[in-house]
Amino acid sequence: MLLRTVDDAQQSAIIPTTVSAELMSRSIWATLHGLALLNLRQPHERFGLNEPPEDLAADALSALFGL
Repeated sequence: MLLRTVDDAQQSAIIPTTVSAELMSRSIWATLHGLALLNLRQPHERFGLNEPPEDLAADALSALFGL
């Protein structure tokens, strides 16, 4: 489902096409998965990640997409 969504977004020029939809999908999944684990295990305080998870995810995806 994520791959299809990324591919559609790239085809519509919503997100960059600088990398394949497959690589972008894996990168999105890995980023969000990592943030979710940090949030669950609470070590985020040690790394200065004290923002709400939604804000961290938005910031990470913006950086990933180059926005």
